[in-house]
Amino acid sequence: MKTINIKKSEVIFKALGSKSRLDILRLLETQTELSILDISKKLKIAHQTATEHLRIMREIGILEERKESYYVKYKITEKMQKVIQEMKLKDLIYG
Repeated sequence: MKTINIKKSEVIFKALGSKSRLDILRLLETQTELSILDISKKLKIAHQTATEHLRIMREIGILEERKESYYVKYKITEKMQKVIQEMKLKDLIYG
C-alpha cells in the first residue's frame, strides 16, 4: 500500500486552489507545452502574473520547463500527470 505524503499533497492542492493556476493546468493539458507569452495571451492575464504562477507550479513539481531559443516552454510533469490519473482528479480539474 502506498503512503500519501500529506505535506506535499497539501502544497499541491493549495497551489491548485488558485483559479489562474487551475486555468494554466487545463490549458497545458490541451496544448501540451507552451511559453509564458502563449499562456498569458490565451488566458488574458498579465505576463508578470503568468510568470509568478508558473514559478510556483514549477517549484512544487506540477510543471517543468524547457528552454527553446529565447523562450522557456512549460509542460505538466510526468509525475503530476500520473497523480491526476491515479487520484481520478481529471474530472474535478478539467471538469
